[in-house]
Amino acid sequence: MERYFKLMIHKIVYKIGRQLRNPSIKKWFLFLKTAESKSLEELKAYQLNKLQELVNIAYLNSPYYKAKFDTHNIKPSSIKSLTDINK
Repeated sequence: MERYFKLMIHKIVYKIGRQLRNPSIKKWFLFLKTAESKSLEELKAYQLNKLQELVNIAYLNSPYYKAKFDTHNIKPSSIKSLTDINK
């Protein structure tokens, strides 16, 4: 019985430590598990969505990137596909 309690306490302490060291690990693990079953088109759509979000955030919040985008006549709304980043 004592061994059982030690094991239980060890598991609890481990889980608390894991959450303190990396609180988002469970979220990312679950994301990766669901991504395994997605089609290539769904993954590309997700990538495009995240790229658009990132470019928009950079454009709105970073004078450096806003100037770079403006110099090359790139607006966040002009990114319509993943191949647009090659241009």
